Amino acid sequence: MSTWGEDDTYEPARVEVQVSMCVSFAEALGALTFAPGVILTPEELADDDDVRDSFRFAVISEGVGSGTSDRARQALAALHGRLPGPNAPSMAYMRVAAAAVTRVFGLADDPTPVPHLFSTSARRTGPFGDAA
Repeated sequence: MSTWGEDDTYEPARVEVQVSMCVSFAEALGALTFAPGVILTPEELADDDDVRDSFRFAVISEGVGSGTSDRARQALAALHGRLPGPNAPSMAYMRVAAAAVTRVFGLADDPTPVPHLFSTSARRTGPFGDAA
């Protein structure tokens, strides 16, 4: 119920809303390592609460959209040492962050490389992963 305060200020009613979402390993890693405003030290990555809080901050502040896919691709490239540039995080840091994602969220890196990031040739596969 919204009310008017004693000093004639309007105070809207507020409710807590919980939202569920499904994220992949790469999306979670990207949120923790490339979302603006999220800067975790290796020590903070060892703290499950810091990891959860930082992930929540990344999702709340950035939302889920096209940036999520971009950050996921960057995170996988950095994890596998394929992100060029002087500002790319080290593979050692990315391994610590990846371990945190696995530990806290139960997600693991898919050992299958993303074709458009790590391969120059395309291969058709059937519905069960067999050659088409």
